[in-house]
Amino acid sequence: MGYTGGAIYLTDSSTFTGTALEFSENTAYNGGAIELTDGSTATLTNVEFADNTAHRDGGALRVYDSSEASCLNCEFDSNNADKGGAVDVSVDATFADTGGVYTDNEAIDQDGGAIRVTLDGALELNTSTFEGNEAAQAGGALYLYQPGDTTVIADASFQNNVAGSDGGAISADLGSSLTVSNTAFEDNSTTLGSGGAIAFDPVTSGSTLTIS
Repeated sequence: MGYTGGAIYLTDSSTFTGTALEFSENTAYNGGAIELTDGSTATLTNVEFADNTAHRDGGALRVYDSSEASCLNCEFDSNNADKGGAVDVSVDATFADTGGVYTDNEAIDQDGGAIRVTLDGALELNTSTFEGNEAAQAGGALYLYQPGDTTVIADASFQNNVAGSDGGAISADLGSSLTVSNTAFEDNSTTLGSGGAIAFDPVTSGSTLTIS
């Protein structure tokens, strides 16, 4: 087990390009398979993350401290962490996903069964699929807390995701703005909270939820 980045650790503005790779059964404190920090960049295509574990943030991937990661047609299956079961994005970091499939990932202690975005992190999803993800607390698939930009979700699908508290599919919390278009929500649920599909509770004024 590594302290951070169970398979790959990128720092000091490093750049990584990965195509047709598989990361499985890696374990770390943060970033079960990969951690990016300090302005690093990763471009991932047709990469599979399965059964990776982080004891804290980002079961498969942690994008941190002004770093950027993009995924094209990647799969995240059965990864787990305390927070951000598959992916954790925080502190001015950016994550963009196109065509990703997130299945059976779990935040076993806190928020974001598949993806957690906090502290000025940014997220963009296009044609992504979330099915069977689970969070002990909020955001069965996605959890947003003080993101840096409006989170944009287009042509996505959320099915059978479960949260222990709010937002069976998505929980957009403090300071969040969210734009969702042409996206399907089916059979998402909460155990004790509100918003089977989306819980929007930005607290501060000026935040917006747009669905079309």
